[in-house]
Amino acid sequence: MAGFPTMNNVDVEAGGKRGGRLYPGMQEDPRLRWAFIRKVYSILCLQFILVVGVAFAMLLTPPVRDFLRTPNGRYVMIALILVTFVLCILMHCFSQVHPWNYLLLFLFTLAMAFMVGAVCTQSIDYLSYGANGTTGDWMPHCTRVLGFYHIRH
Repeated sequence: MAGFPTMNNVDVEAGGKRGGRLYPGMQEDPRLRWAFIRKVYSILCLQFILVVGVAFAMLLTPPVRDFLRTPNGRYVMIALILVTFVLCILMHCFSQVHPWNYLLLFLFTLAMAFMVGAVCTQSIDYLSYGANGTTGDWMPHCTRVLGFYHIRH
């Protein structure tokens, strides 16, 4: 029977037999790496929550849904596309400037949330609910990864 080779109960993610290092030549502390991973997944989870919340709000509000189905609503969608492109360029330009990069990321996420909401209002309602529900299915997985570090240490 084929199997995976064991490491004799060595935690590979904590550095294993390399003196607490994840790979040869690693200079930083592994705790710093896990803190970065938690930060990235926290931002992703917040983005998912914002997108799903805005999309549901736009979908379940009849005046917004009806407006976005009119020709003037199409102009709003085109304006949102242009705003997202401008925000992409600004995020690239200010990627190393600390408070502005988070603000621009939030604004970009908000613009994309409105875009997702606008697209959901254009389609058949039950398909939109299914797409939002599928996005919501990923949330427990992200939160499980966030809590994984605290369980181990």
